[in-house]
Amino acid sequence: MATKTPERTGRKNLVDGSGPQYDQRLYNEAVLGFKNYWYPIFSSRSVGKKPVPITIMKEPIVLMRNTAGEVKALADECAHRGTLLSVGEGCMIKGSDTITCPYHGWTYSLNDGMCVAVLPEGPDSEVPGKIRLRSYPIAERKGIIWIWMGKGAAVPVEDDIPDLMLDDDTIVKFRPTVQYGNWRWHSENVAAGHAQMIHKDSMRMWFFRALPMRLPRPPRVMQAVDGLGVDVGAIPARRASSQKVLKQSGKLPPQHTDFPGLGRLHVQSRWRRILLAPWLRKMGVSPFDDVRGTDSMMMMLPGIFRVPNHPSARNIYYEWYVPLDEDHYLYSQVTCLWASNPIQRAWRNLWYYVWGKPTGVIWFNNQDLKFTRQTTLFTQRHGTTSYPMAKLSRNDDFHTVWRQFASEFARGEGHAFQDGYDPKDSPLIGMVDSLPWLKENDGGKP
Repeated sequence: MATKTPERTGRKNLVDGSGPQYDQRLYNEAVLGFKNYWYPIFSSRSVGKKPVPITIMKEPIVLMRNTAGEVKALADECAHRGTLLSVGEGCMIKGSDTITCPYHGWTYSLNDGMCVAVLPEGPDSEVPGKIRLRSYPIAERKGIIWIWMGKGAAVPVEDDIPDLMLDDDTIVKFRPTVQYGNWRWHSENVAAGHAQMIHKDSMRMWFFRALPMRLPRPPRVMQAVDGLGVDVGAIPARRASSQKVLKQSGKLPPQHTDFPGLGRLHVQSRWRRILLAPWLRKMGVSPFDDVRGTDSMMMMLPGIFRVPNHPSARNIYYEWYVPLDEDHYLYSQVTCLWASNPIQRAWRNLWYYVWGKPTGVIWFNNQDLKFTRQTTLFTQRHGTTSYPMAKLSRNDDFHTVWRQFASEFARGEGHAFQDGYDPKDSPLIGMVDSLPWLKENDGGKP
């Protein structure tokens, strides 16, 4: 989606503290994330008639399919003595929609969590109908199991899935893995100039022409075709600007940066510049074209990062950071592919498994995990919820804006959902690209 780059009012209003400020403690204290959202946790084929455990936001949960084939989720703790239901065999009364605790036989309905039997006490037990475990709303879309963690009524699951993912012709590839680190530090990994550092030796970067180092474009809040979020924009902007230079002058930009008093930095090694230069010159600059109406990287609530043209051209990649506990998160990676006919579909699938997944989804993205761990260890050592030097760097403007965005718009918790909120006073107003509700006179909420 083509967007107009605003003036750098965002930094003046928010980043340097000269404008109005809302309290950002909501994000800083969201060690376990934001509950009032749907999260992707398993592929549909991962859950069957046997108990499948997972802990989300420190809440132990067990999933199973009932006799109708629907996935159900209950609190994974027997109300009697706290035994995990998931360590048992699941349904002991065959043909019933139940799960039984292996310790004393307390048996619960999969459909609503009600205790319906205590097996050793027989049908005359006085317990059934008096005890109920928490039941979690579950939905299945695009071969993925989604869970609602909020205590209130669940919103439609479609509200929390990027619209492009739900298109009828979208082919979805899902890869969830458990990672060490706090979810916030991966969400803040997407900017701060890390790509030019930790990804510079990735195989997939061999086929991108290196560009000079430069200050990033300012972040902005925007409504895109697949959601509302904070546009990062830095890398696509560089490629787009380089393409523009190429078209106007017929010359490729240099692959180095001169640092006065220090010397020259070559982002790529000599062999790559020599061996790949002829191919790159013919290809021009690797394109970051519009994909189904979007052309920039963006972070959305509750912690979803979108990248167009990743892990291959004409794909859109999303990743969720699902908090499991303070120091672990589920890294849920989703790649969206599109094809207009069976032959193209077969080719896109082949290309994904041969190139996109191994070099992009796994190798390239796994390079981030080492540093998410490092940030988590740093905050543990110092007992802090942020990093003290971030405000000095222009690349860290994104972090300040993302923290403000989350603190302001987290569903049911943020400032926008509190009495007295007036969108016209939002610290983000100076960097808003297109948010009609911010222009309302009645202080309407998103």
